[in-house]
Amino acid sequence: MSGSLNPRIGVVSDSPLQLFEIQSVLRDADYEIVLACVPEKITDRILQHTVVDAWIINLSEESDSVGAVSLLLDQIEVPVLIDESAPADSTAENQAEHLLRLIEKLQQITRVRATDGIGQFAHNPLLARATARSRENRVARNVWVLGASLGGPEAVSEFLKALPPNLPLSFVYAQHIDTNFSTLLSEVMARNTHLKAVLLQGGEVLSHGQLGIVPVENCLRFRPLGRVENTHDDWPGPYAPAIDQVISDIAAVYGECSGAIIFSGMGADGARSCQTLHRRGGCVWAQEPASCICPSMPEAAIASGLVQYQASPAQLAEALARRYTDPHSNFSQIQDQA
Repeated sequence: MSGSLNPRIGVVSDSPLQLFEIQSVLRDADYEIVLACVPEKITDRILQHTVVDAWIINLSEESDSVGAVSLLLDQIEVPVLIDESAPADSTAENQAEHLLRLIEKLQQITRVRATDGIGQFAHNPLLARATARSRENRVARNVWVLGASLGGPEAVSEFLKALPPNLPLSFVYAQHIDTNFSTLLSEVMARNTHLKAVLLQGGEVLSHGQLGIVPVENCLRFRPLGRVENTHDDWPGPYAPAIDQVISDIAAVYGECSGAIIFSGMGADGARSCQTLHRRGGCVWAQEPASCICPSMPEAAIASGLVQYQASPAQLAEALARRYTDPHSNFSQIQDQA
């Protein structure tokens, strides 16, 4: 990323209307627009003199500008966001939501939020309402901690594969692994789930549809409104990350809307915080010891007497899905059906 205050963006679209609207929403989000043009205006000379941090390319399905865009793609080394065409049901509300999704994707590929990101749209009622709906749907109301150690990646992968999409849940995954393997773990998990796998660094807000992976290297704290804070300290105690710390934080913030599942692992990390979670009204589940590579962690949780449900990873996923998709579901029904 450049040293400029805000990311510099180039925009290419074969639709003058889309070009105008994309530029407008970029300005509202405080991005710097370096170039905005139709594909036919792209030349080698323009590319040589255009310095951007990312490109947005917007083409209609029937576009005949593939050749010009290919020239662009062949010569640039910065991230490119291929923007899908405008919604088929092109109401003003749908278009506003489409543009907000565009900004969110752009923030992901530039890895920098421009000033206050999508919070700059108060003067535009359509964008303001779309922003409010987006935040309401995105910010997590229900958060479950997945705690694991030895044998955990296999068990958690099986659990994630069995989950249906679009559950109103955010997952925080605390896995004991060696230092510097957090990024690799996030890449592995991303291949095993439809959830958005994110290595939490601090500064994020927990959101539904997200698998937030807790790093080994730095202690994170989970604050009100789902905020993730990096303390830049080591994790307390002998384990990294400290599952007890993560569960206690989540329980304090989310109470009865939180839960924890203790998967395969060595040691007893997570067992102590089950008491905190239980007092706050949250759910305590565990992987069935017989299905674990190493059953010590779930056995320690079960020994607390607070584990309400234990099963294989796939059965845990099925029970959790029923809990949040069946309005008449309760814990006794889950026990009977599992």
